[in-house]
Amino acid sequence: MANGEVETVHAQSAARGHGLQANRSSLRWHLRWLTLGTLAPIVLVAAGGAGWVAQRERQAFERGAQYRVLALSTAVDAQVASSIKTLQALAASERLAKDDVAGFDAEARSARASQPDWLAVNLALPSGRQLINTSRPFGAQIPDVAERESFDRVLRTAAPIVGNVALGPFERQHAFGVRVPVLRDGVVRYVLTAVVRPTSIHELLAAQRLPDDWVGVVLDANTRIVARTLDPLGSVGKYAAESLRAAVARTPEGWFHGTTLENFDVYTAYHQSPISGWTVAIAIPAEIIVGIATRAVAVVALAALLAVGGAVLLARLLGRRITTPIAAFAATARALPRGEPASPAPSTSISELANLGAALEQAVTATRANAALQRQLAAVADNASVALFMTDDRQHCTFMNPAAERMTGYTLEEVRAKPLHDFIHHTRSDGRPFPISECRIDRTFP
Repeated sequence: MANGEVETVHAQSAARGHGLQANRSSLRWHLRWLTLGTLAPIVLVAAGGAGWVAQRERQAFERGAQYRVLALSTAVDAQVASSIKTLQALAASERLAKDDVAGFDAEARSARASQPDWLAVNLALPSGRQLINTSRPFGAQIPDVAERESFDRVLRTAAPIVGNVALGPFERQHAFGVRVPVLRDGVVRYVLTAVVRPTSIHELLAAQRLPDDWVGVVLDANTRIVARTLDPLGSVGKYAAESLRAAVARTPEGWFHGTTLENFDVYTAYHQSPISGWTVAIAIPAEIIVGIATRAVAVVALAALLAVGGAVLLARLLGRRITTPIAAFAATARALPRGEPASPAPSTSISELANLGAALEQAVTATRANAALQRQLAAVADNASVALFMTDDRQHCTFMNPAAERMTGYTLEEVRAKPLHDFIHHTRSDGRPFPISECRIDRTFP
């Protein structure tokens, strides 16, 4: 009978357990969320770091582009300076010092022949009247200087000047002038000019070996194109793209987002030489700059994803080490009230689980001993010649042995959960009621 009561209690506990199961989650699930919760701040920091890394990458790329245009601008200045030095050497001619224009014409033609990038050499008076132009025979009628802006600057500054791109009146091709003053007693006596092909500047651009989708450009002081990697022949002499011209007008160097002449979306690094007034610029497709940030974010995101995946896998492996022994312990605990044989506790390196397994083994041993004792007590009660009763705290009958059933004439099922006094002392021997207040059994209970 005692086993039946235990089974009833177990069934009630099981029912309550099933009722709560819907509100419970597995330990493995909690371990995963614990791991993800631990990683969440790291992921958030990584997300912020991705933006910082992207910004740093873009800044590094921008600095690299600016260093490149600065180096190219220096090379352009050096190329122009070479022409200036040659002209200055020519300007020191003794024939020119003696105003021997005819003799100087031969020297000018010889100098032009030694410079493959020069189209012509001309000599002009401060009034602008040309005395010599190697593109024309000596003594031929020659028009006055056409490009007066740089010419007048030489007169004002008495210093070498790099002119702007213009279409030559004789050669009918674009060129720029390099002008040096010829001084007499500190006064400009002549202006000596070398007309230079833009191809020399284009060769400097080509030497940079820019990617095909990049655009390198050199502009004169009027922001007209001297040389350009894209459409090198058709673009010379044209004004630069409006966004580049506006940027140069704002500041002599920098980095901006704009468009090319072909309306390509680009980021541009540029530098204007304080010596020549020319500007060198390199335009880079915008998708490359955006791609730098995207790649930086992707790398950080991939690292975070791998970290999360690794953490989930680790949580799964660690969870299995914990949940597998716990599941075995739970099976053992469920088997105890049913009297079923329990599996041996699995070995584990986790001390708390090992202690739990040892405690369950002790509980199994104690339960088996208790079950054997209950069977012995049940045998004694069933074979006893005296009536034995058991009640709860309200004196309701919970057990009676066969001798008690014979004495009262009732079975246990008939009197279960009924007051014991009702079927033992409910009347006196003479038939009168036996009040419970006089029942000695009742008075034994506190």
